[in-house]
Amino acid sequence: MIPHYFRDALNGTDHDRPPIWYMRQAGRYMTSYRQIRQTHSMEEICHSPKLASDLTWDAYHYLGVDAAIIFSDIAIPLESLGYDVKYVENKGPVPVKTSEGNNKVESASAISIKQFSTEHPDVPLIGFVGGPLTLASYVIGKGPDIKLSQSKKLLWNEDYDFMNLLEDLTKLLTMEIREQIRAGATAIQIFDSWLGNLDPESVDFILTHYVKKLTDAAREEKSKSIYFSTETSGMIEELTHAGSDFLSLDWKVSLNHVFENFPEMGFQGNLDPLLLESNPEKALERSRRIIKSMKDCKRYIFNLGHGVLPGTDENALREITEKLRGE
Repeated sequence: MIPHYFRDALNGTDHDRPPIWYMRQAGRYMTSYRQIRQTHSMEEICHSPKLASDLTWDAYHYLGVDAAIIFSDIAIPLESLGYDVKYVENKGPVPVKTSEGNNKVESASAISIKQFSTEHPDVPLIGFVGGPLTLASYVIGKGPDIKLSQSKKLLWNEDYDFMNLLEDLTKLLTMEIREQIRAGATAIQIFDSWLGNLDPESVDFILTHYVKKLTDAAREEKSKSIYFSTETSGMIEELTHAGSDFLSLDWKVSLNHVFENFPEMGFQGNLDPLLLESNPEKALERSRRIIKSMKDCKRYIFNLGHGVLPGTDENALREITEKLRGE
């Protein structure tokens, strides 16, 4: 029987150590991923439940982490709105409008989740979506708009088409979350990596009007939600308005300090992935300090402050995980 450290942390019940998993743990740094990419495109993997499930399992099993996260991409749900999503090397997903869409495209991520859950029913599995603003920025920018330079102008001017796009995406992502949970996801993570490029008032607007509808959907499905953002260490109060069960924070904030001020929240994070890539020995030392600082938080999940970087040594990450699990 697989220990339920991840589920225990989600529920705030007693457990011996914090659970461990890593954002992008099934990604470019893994040998198994690079081998599959020699013969299959990103689009093919995301739409192949078997390939996506296998990559998810490979990372979970090899690293010895406490939860798997389904292999997919945040842009995939855009297909339901009539976008053809292509993946450009060193750029990321590029959505191109090809039809009106019908909101009835079966969720590729949910299908992969069902496949994985059927094959590995005891393994805690994380589903995920992008935040409405993040997906809107991909649409407006025709690819990653990392600084939100275009999206911010439209948001501030209350551009009619942009505001309608946010509403449509919120409805779509709410349905996506429900499908993923019903397919077998243990929890849902919402990715809003570039939220910190907004001012606090705009952050509060996005969270209360759009993101909270996503976390409410997860709660209605009897599941837990994790909200991830970066560059938001000065806006923790606003982040709580997302209504999520957990906040996943980057390395620019002291988790222990935030926990002391918001003891009702669950937290995830927050090792700098560049430290992990460049100096595994120091990364282990820093990880131990982070975990020790959060020893009084029952709802704490150890993770990175962002995704695993491509140059990370998979063997070193495995060794770090084994040592942290044994302590």
